[in-house]
Amino acid sequence: MPAEDAGADDKKTNKGDGMKSRNTTAAGNGMMATILSLGCVLSCAYGATEISFKGGDASNPTNLASAANWSAAPGADTIGVIDLSQTPAQGYVVDSAVELSGLRITNNAGKAVTLGGTGTLTLGADGVTLAGKANLTVRCPIATTADQTWQLANGGELSLYATFSGTHEISFRLHQYVNIYTAPNYGGTMRFYPYWTYGEDDNQWVSYRARGKWANDVYIDRGRCEFRESTAGEMHWKDIFPDGGGFHDTAGGRLTLAVRNGSKNAVVFDEGCTFQAGTGSAPPVQLLGIFRQDGGTFQTSRTGY
Repeated sequence: MPAEDAGADDKKTNKGDGMKSRNTTAAGNGMMATILSLGCVLSCAYGATEISFKGGDASNPTNLASAANWSAAPGADTIGVIDLSQTPAQGYVVDSAVELSGLRITNNAGKAVTLGGTGTLTLGADGVTLAGKANLTVRCPIATTADQTWQLANGGELSLYATFSGTHEISFRLHQYVNIYTAPNYGGTMRFYPYWTYGEDDNQWVSYRARGKWANDVYIDRGRCEFRESTAGEMHWKDIFPDGGGFHDTAGGRLTLAVRNGSKNAVVFDEGCTFQAGTGSAPPVQLLGIFRQDGGTFQTSRTGY
């Protein structure tokens, strides 16, 4: 349309109708505000902001709960990044409650990392990532606000002394032992993938070394789990799964449960026990060591059967 024609149309629209012109402008502004608001919601929902750990708190330079140690204040919409090439410390503490969408530990040249303290570390959808072939030990209480993944590089071993609160699903992916020394007492589902890169290896197990509730449900990829309490005495299934949770294999053909430490320990099936193995023709459940049944039911099944 020629410019003069467009101008004529504008005059026709506005002639004798100033109120209509103002309402049209207001409506346009309202629509723009709605678009901007929607954009903010989408940005907040799908993109947490990274903040860097810099250890600026002179009195406690390894405290994850101190805002002075971060490039910006930690919060539910932030991912805390610890660059071990910049902060040489390997032991970090949570002195008071702190919330992050996730925690990433980068440039780790084989350094074992510890998260300690008595404050609760609350984690969201970004979970935990540890780069480099190194071990991670977690001693501080953990809370979850979303389903999440904890991922360690090849060869990294995970040791858990932490209690867990929340109901969201946690997936642990690594290629080494998972050692659980303190009963997590978790109200959600825990999934373990100790072979997620290289495939099955008989030397990699999920090792439950505690007495008390594990989680509502436990899934183990390729189905290898040992019960290895260091002190003598029986480990009761009703204590490990007090809510009657199931124990599942997700990929392998057989669910293997083993009791270690010779005759010092035994696992007692003293409530309803449900085991589900993966596909295949092998017997669905293999028990190695001392197990005995004392009441309740023992039920096994196989995926696809």
